[in-house]
Amino acid sequence: MKKLKYSSVVVLILICIFCTFNLALAEDNRKCTDKEYLKKIVYLTFDDGPTNNTLKILKILEEENVKATFFVIGELAKENSDILKQVEGQGHEICIHTYNHKNCIYSSKEEYLEDYNKANKAITDVLGHEPSKFMRMPGGSSTTIGDKGTVRAIRNELCDGGLYYVDWNISIEDALSTNVPVEKLLSTFKKELKKTFIDPNTAIVLMHDGASNSTTPKALPYIIKYFKDNDYEFKNFGDISEEELSHLLNQRQINKYNQPKQTDASN
Repeated sequence: MKKLKYSSVVVLILICIFCTFNLALAEDNRKCTDKEYLKKIVYLTFDDGPTNNTLKILKILEEENVKATFFVIGELAKENSDILKQVEGQGHEICIHTYNHKNCIYSSKEEYLEDYNKANKAITDVLGHEPSKFMRMPGGSSTTIGDKGTVRAIRNELCDGGLYYVDWNISIEDALSTNVPVEKLLSTFKKELKKTFIDPNTAIVLMHDGASNSTTPKALPYIIKYFKDNDYEFKNFGDISEEELSHLLNQRQINKYNQPKQTDASN
């Protein structure tokens, strides 16, 4: 009887040790996973090109050895095809923004999709292949240009088609007026960095390379310097990993209203 009791105690002790080891191992694995998500990554994004201002931005990006994502206007892609090819040739990601950036595209889901498909064809004709599966809606996914029901239907249709709509958590507000002074752009950038509701380790910066954004290239070196000084890794949406995509989805910086099963959750 004593031997039986002794054996039972030994078994219980071994079980406890095994469970403790497993818990410690699980905790270590969790910490490793957390570290992955704590990587500091910045995605520089530019809307409304390609234009001559795109060329200025490309020069800076090349000098700084930084990659970015360009959300392109299809109409301008046709007009400035050489610039668009240069964007891709320098290793940047090309995504669809819109064909002509007119507010009327939000009058119906069909109108929006016609514009999107037209932009897709224009860019494909220039590059010889379709652009990225990532895209940006004019005004962002929370736009108030169209009625809520129409915008919701558009978002759902995009996601059903396997696309990812990208928003941002930092904006230098360079599209609020024509050629916003550099000092104003940098002041806005600093204020945006102080927002408490954003993920400090993942920055998606909204900038513009349209014809009326000639001051944006002048502000860009200072913005890049900030992220380099603070040890951010620069990435574009062409080299994003599955883990990074999952993190952006969880943070609702991509497919904001379509979580987690590609079904719009907005009211």
